[in-house]
This record gives sequence, structure tokens and C-alpha cells, in this order.
Amino acid sequence: MNKIPVTIEKKEITLSNLEKILWPDDNISKAELIDYYRQVSPYLLPHLWERPMTMKRFPDGIGGKSFYQKDCPEYAPEWIKTVPIVSEEKNINYILAHDLPTL
Repeated sequence: MNKIPVTIEKKEITLSNLEKILWPDDNISKAELIDYYRQVSPYLLPHLWERPMTMKRFPDGIGGKSFYQKDCPEYAPEWIKTVPIVSEEKNINYILAHDLPTL
């Protein structure tokens, strides 16, 4: 897995597997998805402000199995904002997408 450190808005993040094809029918890679998020972020981020995020992940691409990731992972950078929400089972720390690096 190749990892590339980048700085976005003065925040250091590591991108990995940029060549991974997420949508095989359209040959769209992870790098293209990240670029799309970059392009739409000025329009998207105001609508995400203070909204807890859930990510539906497809580790093997859009045609593979999926799962929902709600809890902010332990390895997330300390600058990522979260909000704790109590569910029936446990306290979940949801990510708040306040900026492009978080998105």
C-alpha cells in the first residue's frame, strides 16, 4: 500500500491506495473521488456543518461488501472534531466535517 503525506489547509494527512479503482464500470479511482470532494467542498461543507457523519465503506470497491463506519477511529488525527452521541449500545464519537482535510 503506497502512502503519500500531504498538507491541506495546514493540516498533515496521509493518503493511501490512490490508484485503487472504486467504481470499476466507470474506471473511477480513489484519487478521482478525493479530487471530486475537493472540487465540491465549498458547496458541500456548509451543509455538513455540525452534522454527525456516517461513512458507508466499500473496502473492495462499489461491487463488494460494505459496512457503515460511525465511530471516529482511534488513529484519526487529533484535529478532527467529533461529537459523542449515545446509542442503545454505546457512546459513538461521530466525525464532524468542518473543513476539507476532514472531508
